[in-house]
Amino acid sequence: MTQTRISTFKDPVAGPAFLRDWNQRVMQANGASYTAHTLETRFGKTHVWAHTPPGPVRETLVFLPGARTCGLFWDLDHVLAPLKADYQIWIPDVNGQPGLSAGNCPAIKGSDYGLWAEEVFNQLKIEKATVIGASQGGLIGLKLCLQAPERVKQLVLMNPGGIQPFSTRFKNLYYNFMPMLFPSDKNIRAFFDQVILHPQTHQISAQAYQFMLEYMRLALTEFKFAGDYPSPLPAEELKAVTHPIHLVLGDQDLLFPTAGTVAIAQSHFQQLSSTQILPGIGHGIETSPAAITALQKLLMSPHQTLQAQK
Repeated sequence: MTQTRISTFKDPVAGPAFLRDWNQRVMQANGASYTAHTLETRFGKTHVWAHTPPGPVRETLVFLPGARTCGLFWDLDHVLAPLKADYQIWIPDVNGQPGLSAGNCPAIKGSDYGLWAEEVFNQLKIEKATVIGASQGGLIGLKLCLQAPERVKQLVLMNPGGIQPFSTRFKNLYYNFMPMLFPSDKNIRAFFDQVILHPQTHQISAQAYQFMLEYMRLALTEFKFAGDYPSPLPAEELKAVTHPIHLVLGDQDLLFPTAGTVAIAQSHFQQLSSTQILPGIGHGIETSPAAITALQKLLMSPHQTLQAQK
């Protein structure tokens, strides 16, 4: 493990208190709750949300959130509802990110994220799971495949980081960095509307939008992030992943444009089992019902390929 850098809230009491309330309000809006688990890992406390279906478990799913988000971003507007009758669901708040886990930051270079994810699997007694990662969550999923390949059944990458560099197109840089430099509601909304969502076709409810706005205000103004931002993994690491990999991509992703992700995935992954490109979806693909529908179809028909790329 590399030397740990630690992200912190400016107010170590008020920040987590806000997030606990925020998570409760998200669950209340959904009309569905998760069970909270607290694990002790090499990176400190890790907070994990769990949903157990009322009947037989078809499969275990682990959802990994992206950078500068927390676990329940995956269930804004209750988009995971179609999965809850049949699947055991685990969603961690990633250490070092603005969530309820400790601020100790795993490093992208090396095995930190893989070791952390393996330890989470061990403590939750997850023998094997389908792993779904959005943005930096995709990078973490790849690291887990390298660290503990026997624990991953298949990997679903949604607008993933870790494959290609962050886009340096002016529009992407402008809308990403403006709220970081000047975190006004106007700039945060512009970031949402130009990068995360795509208002013509990728929309969320007014309530979910307000949840995102409240969270991002906290993340940008009250949280001091000390970790790494997503960067591409070395080619040899991508080529070493032997699992079936499914890409679910939004064609309006400014951060990691679709064409670059597909080209590198085709070149580097040993088992690129399927690729689906969703029209009109921005980088915040985890908020898209269309993406969850695509995931559900993959899970129901694991041998079916969607626009298969070999």
